[in-house]
Amino acid sequence: MESKRIKIEVPEEVLQKTTKCNKNFKCLLEDANLCRIICCLGQDINFVKCLGDKACPYLEPHKKTELCTCPVRNEIYRRYQI
Repeated sequence: MESKRIKIEVPEEVLQKTTKCNKNFKCLLEDANLCRIICCLGQDINFVKCLGDKACPYLEPHKKTELCTCPVRNEIYRRYQI
């Protein structure tokens, strides 16, 4: 079975809020290796399993997991559930 590819898009105002991104928005690429959301509380509180660089300025350690505060990553999850 072939997986369905989607084009990831977020509004310009969300991109503009993401002022600390040090990865040049590579999460918007089709083959991006996104941190896995393991728990979502509300619209902007996502606990993640970080798959990459722990030096991300939007990654906050929280007990045994991490909290993602990235506006772009949160919008991707809100729109596409990925």
